[in-house]
Amino acid sequence: MLSLPPLSKRIIAVFKEFDNSNEFYNKTVVFTGALDGMSRTQAYQIIANLGGQLADRITRKTDFLILGQQDYRLLNGYTLSSKTRKAIEYANAGTGIQIVSEDDFYKMIGDENCG
Repeated sequence: MLSLPPLSKRIIAVFKEFDNSNEFYNKTVVFTGALDGMSRTQAYQIIANLGGQLADRITRKTDFLILGQQDYRLLNGYTLSSKTRKAIEYANAGTGIQIVSEDDFYKMIGDENCG
């Protein structure tokens, strides 16, 4: 059986030119948890359309972690997801990663992108 690449690798921008003044332009963005206001696919598409780079894992090169709602049954006894814990570790090390709430994410992408 053929397995598909991760969703973050299957989403492509529908534009060829981007507004390089938006906060996500040429930045690496990772999501954790479920978003209340839109599907992960919709959120990925918005980031791609803004010229951002999508990723599945937190690395030292990650610019933004967007926090959705966590299913605490999946956290193995932790109060934060492994992505969130790694992002905090990198933030404390001075990498510049920004940890953004879902509400702030919607403000950053603007009303025109929020359905």
